Amino acid sequence: MDHIQGHRQLSLVTDQIIVSGDLSQDRSAALRQLHQWRDARISHVLDTRIEWSDETLVAEHAPHIVDGWPTAQDIVAAYRAIATLTRPTSVSL
Repeated sequence: MDHIQGHRQLSLVTDQIIVSGDLSQDRSAALRQLHQWRDARISHVLDTRIEWSDETLVAEHAPHIVDGWPTAQDIVAAYRAIATLTRPTSVSL
């Protein structure tokens, strides 16, 4: 299968935040995803999974991307920041 699964698509949250799922377990597909990340000018990855890391693959094939594993407190802070940036503003009629 040559396409990237839906949860692995890049999704724009703000002009500076893009979210995506993990890299594919298929190495060829994962490398295609890394090319998309490069083309999208991704500079940092905040991997919130505890069961797996793509850090080695990213370091080997996209060394310009900083791949980090945040602490639980960092994850909560990031989610709060994203919620603040994406919260709809109220409109009074």
